[in-house]
Amino acid sequence: MIKIEIELNESIVEQASANASSQHITIEQLFANIPEQNVPPVPTATRLLGLFADEPELMDRVMDMIRAQREEPITVGMNIE
Repeated sequence: MIKIEIELNESIVEQASANASSQHITIEQLFANIPEQNVPPVPTATRLLGLFADEPELMDRVMDMIRAQREEPITVGMNIE
C-alpha cells in the first residue's frame, strides 16, 4: 500500500468526516472508496420518499391530497369588491 499525505481545507475535512460518520466508516475508508463511487449522490427528495417505502398506501394518500390541492384554484391576496 502507498501512503499519501495531502493538505485539505478544514471545511472539506469536516464534510468528509460527517460523510464517513454517516456511513459508519473512517475517513481513510471513505477516501479509499472514492474510485468505486461513480454513482451520483441520491437527491434528498428521493431519500425522503424512500422513508415511506414500507407504506405505499400512505404515499398514495399523500399523493392524492397533493393532486386535490393542485386542482383547487389558487387565490393570492384579498378579494376586494
